Amino acid sequence: MGERLYLRMFTPEDGEIMREASLTDSEFAHDPRFPRSAMTMNSRFRTSSEAELPDNLTFAIVLRENEELIGRNELDFLDMVHRSAETGTELFRPEHRGKGYGTEAKHLLLSYAFDVLNLHMVWSIVWQQNPRSRAALLKQGYRGAGCIPWGGMHHGIPSGDWI
Repeated sequence: MGERLYLRMFTPEDGEIMREASLTDSEFAHDPRFPRSAMTMNSRFRTSSEAELPDNLTFAIVLRENEELIGRNELDFLDMVHRSAETGTELFRPEHRGKGYGTEAKHLLLSYAFDVLNLHMVWSIVWQQNPRSRAALLKQGYRGAGCIPWGGMHHGIPSGDWI
């Protein structure tokens, strides 16, 4: 629970809200060739939540003032043996970006990762076409570890990633 937000486990009902948001977001649609479906996302969350040792934990980012679901963050590639994971945060709508919600949500996620799960290390990967996300990660305490040039395609253009 944070000052303006709280995190809770992502539920099947949340998948439809995420799908709706992905259809309208033109800023950072991660792979426009494959639209998200609520059924696919919900299946992923259900499978992970039922695993004895999940490799992914996805949390809903919710505004405290009105209970509005505004995004998600996750611990992906969760490795409880080596105590590490990749973090990710997504705010669904542009009107929620640039207000510090992502930073507050990330700090809640990091607190859970280090204080509850006792992880040693987390990392994040950011498209080079997303300098705002990279700046946010640096502000949140991440340190640059390098880049992967031409790691994939972004809207048909070769794209690199910052780690």
